[in-house]
Amino acid sequence: MLEVEYRKKQDISKLKYLREKIRYGEQIIYFADVESSFVVGIVDIVGSTLVSSKLNNTEVAKYYGIFLNSMARIIREHEGVIIKNIGDSLLYYFKTNVVDKNDILQPLECCMTMTECEGIINDIMWDEGLPRIQYRVSADYGKVMVAKTSTMTEIDVFGSTVNYCSKINSIAKPNGFVIGHDMRILIGKTDKFSFTENTYFASSLKQRYPIYHVGRSPC
Repeated sequence: MLEVEYRKKQDISKLKYLREKIRYGEQIIYFADVESSFVVGIVDIVGSTLVSSKLNNTEVAKYYGIFLNSMARIIREHEGVIIKNIGDSLLYYFKTNVVDKNDILQPLECCMTMTECEGIINDIMWDEGLPRIQYRVSADYGKVMVAKTSTMTEIDVFGSTVNYCSKINSIAKPNGFVIGHDMRILIGKTDKFSFTENTYFASSLKQRYPIYHVGRSPC
């Protein structure tokens, strides 16, 4: 009985300590005071859970490593910024100058290049004795909340733009690329890419949000 009472006192003491730390402790994650507008992108492997379940640990590491590093190199080649990998996907963004047409098209060029490198990546997979890979690419433009941690210099982004980019990713065809309506408006007229609207995404914030499959325009 005394031992039970002692444990209760310990638990109460711990909760008081944690309450003080939560209320008044150091801010580990903090947000910028103002929102920023970025092009946000996600590239995600199709069916990776099933594929990886048939591989040993070494093979899984190679499989994900080849894909994630290939995508990361393409993103950096196009001046994008990698935020983080989330399991079998990469989240990245572009600080786009909305008055510069070439700058606006840079994220599209990056995402299209990702899809066009599918054959190169699968050649590497073949050489390593690994299964073929398929992936989807999505991007959208809009306001995001920028966050940092006290222990890292890299930023993270949050908000509806990131959420929509993630949700529309599954609409893309394997090795295909889709964008949301806000990014389509930003792009405006261009003879470099083609846009096919054949579906939409619905949510409580945007009842009917058009989604566009992106391709290169015929030369």
